[in-house]
Amino acid sequence: ALVAGLSSEEISGTLFWAVKNIALMKNAKPGDDAGMSPFVAKKARGFATKYSEEEITNLSRSLVTIYHEAHRGGEPMEIAIERFILAL
Repeated sequence: ALVAGLSSEEISGTLFWAVKNIALMKNAKPGDDAGMSPFVAKKARGFATKYSEEEITNLSRSLVTIYHEAHRGGEPMEIAIERFILAL
């Protein structure tokens, strides 16, 4: 994504969006798309079965921490996001 010209903020935002959708679908009733397009809801529901609620919460916290720490002068966001992805 970086080679394609996306900024680390865009990548972080996309990952956070995906985790948020997974969290929404984790407890959604069958047939409830939670206001998402059916395609996105189906993909998120599939991923939600692979993670516990605690794991989803931790993924979300990690992404928020990566974003804020990078802007506070901590580890560069590109490196932290790569580390996050490799840990999945």
